[in-house]
Amino acid sequence: MKNILLVLIFLPSFIWSQTYLHGTTGIQGERVTHCLVSTCSGTYLDNGGSTTNYSNNITGGLYRVFCPSTVGSCVRARFTSFRTESGFDYLTIGNGATQNSPVFTTVPATVPNGRISGAPVVPFTFTANNPSGCLTFRFTSDGSITDIGWSATLSCVPCATAGNGPNLTDNNDCSRATNICSDITFNTNARGPGLVAEGCTGASCPAGGENHSNWYKFTVLTSGTLTFTIDPQTNTDDYDFSIWGPNATCGTLGTPIRCTDSGNTGNTGLNTTAVDNIESVTGDGFLSQMNVLAGETYIMVVDEWLSNTGNGYQLLFGGTAILDCGLLPIELLYFGAEYQNESKEALITWGANSDYESEFFVVEKSLDGVEFDSIGITSAGGVGRFDYSFVDPNPEYNGFTYYRLRWEQQDVQTYSDVTAIAVDDPTNKIIVQPNPFNDFINVKSFGDYYGNCQVSIYDMTGQKKLEQTLQFGISNKLEIDTKSLTTGFYTVIIQTEQYTKSFKVTK
Repeated sequence: MKNILLVLIFLPSFIWSQTYLHGTTGIQGERVTHCLVSTCSGTYLDNGGSTTNYSNNITGGLYRVFCPSTVGSCVRARFTSFRTESGFDYLTIGNGATQNSPVFTTVPATVPNGRISGAPVVPFTFTANNPSGCLTFRFTSDGSITDIGWSATLSCVPCATAGNGPNLTDNNDCSRATNICSDITFNTNARGPGLVAEGCTGASCPAGGENHSNWYKFTVLTSGTLTFTIDPQTNTDDYDFSIWGPNATCGTLGTPIRCTDSGNTGNTGLNTTAVDNIESVTGDGFLSQMNVLAGETYIMVVDEWLSNTGNGYQLLFGGTAILDCGLLPIELLYFGAEYQNESKEALITWGANSDYESEFFVVEKSLDGVEFDSIGITSAGGVGRFDYSFVDPNPEYNGFTYYRLRWEQQDVQTYSDVTAIAVDDPTNKIIVQPNPFNDFINVKSFGDYYGNCQVSIYDMTGQKKLEQTLQFGISNKLEIDTKSLTTGFYTVIIQTEQYTKSFKVTK
């Protein structure tokens, strides 16, 4: 019974994997057909789906974007079928988060335009490798012959270039918005849209959602009018923005109260002469000033449309209202970690007092107490005292794991003291390495464990792909040949005479 339960744990996300169709109509006159999707699974099909040919007259290279939802990952698309009218109907795949991201020109794409057409040999795969970790798909069909189109499986893999893919430090997600109360200068291009696709309604501005975004929050100290100018460092850069509020939250942004998708380059913002609140790509880039009240909080995103070319901007405030700069520091009341024997997880807990409700905590982890990496983020509860918890499902198998907190206020980073747990758990005597793997997986035994070990490997659909019984004796490391496994995510289940343990791995 225990074996069955463990297998079923991994099946629901596979069984209910989302299906995404290409679009035939752009949002608000633009070429993007759907809101940005952040995902590491799913099936991507032409607009005809799995039973009908794609449509005629999909012109102008209508596109949609898929981005990773895990840290340090890049989206991979594995095409298992593809057939279009050769030479006339074609798909291009961009390595990035925007319409004009550089296209792949490797087989079966053509050089230099990156077009995939006709009936190339399948399967074939394209994997993002850029700061955003995203892939963009553009399709064009003429007015005559159609065909069955394509089917591609979407997944996420570690980016080939270290540092690419979304992280937990940049302010390109609403949950990590930077608090601002005066003019700022942003000197670099945003990496991409972050880990969460948010702010897009699918019907109007912001059409398609984010591209290369920076999120901000600001609170009004005294009532009045509010204007601002976004002044690009390079005047040929195209920046857009959206504002939600008053008192919107990241989880329930709703419809923006100000939003421009203007195709103009150069300055944009709120001023005293504009009369519109929302505008499409044909707008002039300027919207009406806001009348704001003391105590109101607003969320704002500044989005660079071009592909990794922006050089930053100045955000200059105006109007009669004054923004609240009186942010008082967080007081950390306690911080600790404890190993949970039953769940084999580390429970990190802390308490804090705060006089401002837009802070967040980043949980960082280390195996040596020196080099720390971010493993998760928790939004602060609000004004007053709150208690928090975070679960690390993968503490060090047998040894020390170190944790600390990081938070940022007014562009100043603060760290907690370091806490640690020491694990000596007999059920952690066997581990799987490496992860990601290529041609082999090593099953390694620690300490004095001897005896049989049954290894079962399941793919993303829950189908068993390999099974092997190993016996630990003289050697504490046994090797499994995995050359037959295709690229993707797998679950490895280890069963000994004493216990059963599972691991998620990637090839």
